Formats: sequence, structure tokens, C-alpha cells
Amino acid sequence: MLDGGTHNDPYSNADLPLPFPDALQEFKVETSAVPAQYGQHSAGAVNGVTKSGSNEFHGNLFEFVRNKVFNARNAFATTRDGLKRNQFGGVIGGPIVRNKLFFFGGHQATITRSEANVIVSYIPTLRMLTGDFTGITAPACNSGRQITLRAPFNNNRIDPASFSKAAVTLVTKYLPTPIDECGQTVYGRKNNSDEQMTVGKVDYQWSDKHSLFGRYQRGTLFTPNNYNGSNVLSLSIPDYSRRFHSFVLGDTYSISPKAVSSFRGTVLRTVNDKNLVQDFYNYGDLGVKNLYYPAGWKHYVRLNVSGAFTQDVSAPGVTNSMVEQFAEDLSLVRGAHQIGVGAHFIHSNMNYTSGTWTSGRFSFNGNTTGLALADMMVGRPNEWRQDQIAAQYRRTSRLPTLISGT
Repeated sequence: MLDGGTHNDPYSNADLPLPFPDALQEFKVETSAVPAQYGQHSAGAVNGVTKSGSNEFHGNLFEFVRNKVFNARNAFATTRDGLKRNQFGGVIGGPIVRNKLFFFGGHQATITRSEANVIVSYIPTLRMLTGDFTGITAPACNSGRQITLRAPFNNNRIDPASFSKAAVTLVTKYLPTPIDECGQTVYGRKNNSDEQMTVGKVDYQWSDKHSLFGRYQRGTLFTPNNYNGSNVLSLSIPDYSRRFHSFVLGDTYSISPKAVSSFRGTVLRTVNDKNLVQDFYNYGDLGVKNLYYPAGWKHYVRLNVSGAFTQDVSAPGVTNSMVEQFAEDLSLVRGAHQIGVGAHFIHSNMNYTSGTWTSGRFSFNGNTTGLALADMMVGRPNEWRQDQIAAQYRRTSRLPTLISGT
């Protein structure tokens, strides 16, 4: 909950980001004996309140920096932490009409840049393309253990005529050149992101008994794809953009010294968009026949070769949702008792499209030859998995009512 309105993403059922600390007046965490109005969050509730303006102008600017220039090296690491993180922004608030109308606004940006981590994989060598697997099966490439290919493959050799044409195309056209006889290839993936958050609020003191406010919050988080530009194995995530807009209108009216009405109207909109911006290749490009592949879908493959390498891209897709909430709570005092009654209408739309298994995935585990890379070269997978584009269009309406007393 934020400012009395719902603040959950229907896609993940998790909370949306609260305002950054300089824009947050207070928050409360309740994990037991949750009040009745939070009944839909029976395990616990977090309720935040955005800052408001006052009769005085107040503001500040801030920046927090993490950079390897300032960091000491970890005692067990060979190099310094390469993380660079800049979190900066500012807030300002004050009167529009003294004692009546007030404003507050703020913005924060968080920019994160990291050095690529080191990943080691193993891919077919030029020697293997000639049918000679004696190098990759030697103890030097298997932690001191000798591997022997199963019959009918004698002396750790395979006739290239029995190779899968798709596997040969993959190795010769798309995979990088290994750096040693074990097929080792070394690459890295960066984990960069750009986050923006904007908060604005206007409060109106209509009278001593009546007050209104409107609050708007916008947040974006963009994570670029991690393809390093040269090694296709480095790609594991597409461009990932997450956005949300939140608006709450609040009205509080003191009907009498013993009765207070509180109304909240909330609109939330969220978008989660995974977009592969360039074509790579699909199984059809490798020469695999009779596979379903939707028109217009970006070309990429999912491939798992046990103990050697994995080419696995988080599937493109988009999810957008809209939530509308209208909540009325009435607090009454009757003698020594305080009674609360209310009704909260919530309507949500969620449109979901994902291609998790659309590109298909071959898996090789060595069941045929005793070596997963050899299984791939002869085209003997242990699993093939594919599905059509998944689409869901959910519409949900709820009208919980409540009554509580102490």
C-alpha cells in the first residue's frame, strides 16, 4: 500500500517500488494481527506515505557513489570490485497558497555499470571437426579422468560423415574459435541498468474538516542485453524494460468528532517488455527441418550441452497491466468502542505474451556417446522441447467488504 492505495504488480504479485527515502515520509510493516482493510495481504502488509509540502519551502540534492577508485580490494580477490553505481536526485516542496494548497516533488536516478564477469565454456575444436576426439577426452581436459567414447565409436574417433549438418553449421559459422585443445572459450557478461523514479504530490486543505491530495509516481528500470558483440554465448538476456505509473486521489472528511470518512481512488499501470533487438540465428538457419517458428519472431536458439556450454536466452515477451481501485473506509467511535467499516473495489487487467519455449531447445547429455559434445556433433539429443507463443488475457474484479472493532 502507498498513500492508502494498492501498490502491487498483478504480473508478479509483488510490491512496486516505494518512493526513494527523501520522498518517503514514513512506512509501517505489519506481519501479524493485520487490520481488516489489509485482509487481501493476510501474511503481512507494508504501508508507505509520501512526503507532503508545507508552508515553508524545503528541498535538497543528493548523490551516493560507489566506484572501484574508492574501494579496497577484497582480501580473496585478485582485482578490485569493478562496480560503478551513481544514485542521485533531489526533492523540493512548499506552499502554492499558504495554509491551503501545497506541493512536493522529487526525482532520483540510479545508474549501475559493472565489469564483465568471467565465464568459461567448452565448444568443439577444429580437431573434433575432423573426427578426432582424443584431445577433448584426455585426462588433461577432464580433471585427470580419461573418457572413452562408447561403441561403435572406436579409439575416441567419429567419422565426420556421421556428423549432424546442423551441428557443423553451428560450430563453423556461429560459435567462436576455442583457445585450446580442450575447446575452452572465455567470455563475460555485464550487468548494467538505468533506473529513474519521479514523485509528485499536491495537498489541498479545504477546511479544518476536509482535506484532499493527489499523488503521482513513475518508475522505469532498463537493463540492456548482455551480448558482448563477439561471442554469441554471452547473450542470456534481451533488452528488458520495466515501467510503472501510479496515481492516487485521496479525500479525508471529518463528518463529526466521532466519524471520519477516508476515500482512495487508485490507478496503476505496469509494463514489462523483453525485446530482442537483433536477429542471431534459429534452428532453421542451422538446417534443422520441419520446425515450427512464428513469422516475425526474432532468431535465436536455446541449447544445452551438459558440462560444455549453454546457449540460453531469456525469452522475449511483453506484459502490461492496469489496476483500478476505489476504497471507502469509515471510522466510527461509539462509547469506548472504535468501529471500522469499508468496501474496496479492485479491477485489474493483465495482458501477457511470452515465447519461453517458442524457439525450441535441444539438450545433449552424453547418453549416446558418453560425451555431451560428441552427442551434439552426431545429432543425438536426449530432449527436445518447444511450445507455441503463450498468451494470457486476465480480467479480475473483487469487492471485499470489512467490519472491525476494538
